Amino acid sequence: MRNNVFTKLSRIVNNVESNNQIYCPDATISKIQRRDFGQSLGFGEVKLARPTTDNHALCLDLLRLGAFCKDTVDMNKLQAALAFQINGFSIIFYLMRLRHDGMYIMQEIGRVAFPAYFTINPDKKGTLKKE
Repeated sequence: MRNNVFTKLSRIVNNVESNNQIYCPDATISKIQRRDFGQSLGFGEVKLARPTTDNHALCLDLLRLGAFCKDTVDMNKLQAALAFQINGFSIIFYLMRLRHDGMYIMQEIGRVAFPAYFTINPDKKGTLKKE
C-alpha cells in the first residue's frame, strides 16, 4: 500500500507540467567517472526573483525534489541525497536520508541569503557596486 501511494504521488508530481512530458530537475549533482556522468547524488530547482513569491510553485518544486532524491537513494543505494532550492536570492539546502525501511527523512540543513542590491560590474570583473 505504501509504495502504491508514493507511486501515485510521483506520477502526479511529474505530470504537473504536461501529461505527455517527463519532468526533469533544473540541476543535477552527479559523480563524474572519467568522461561520463555517473550516478546522481542530488538535485536542484530554481525560481527567478519576482516581486511576489509563488508559494504553490515552490511547494511543487520541493515535492519534486523529494521524489527525485528518494528515487536516487533507492536506485544508487546511497545513504543520503542532497537537494537545493533557489528562490531569487536565497538558497535552501536539504538532505534526504533513508532512516528505516521505507521511511525517508528530508531535512533542511542550511539556508543562504544573498543581498539583492549588489551586482557584478561588467567593466571590472570581480568588483561589486551598489545599484
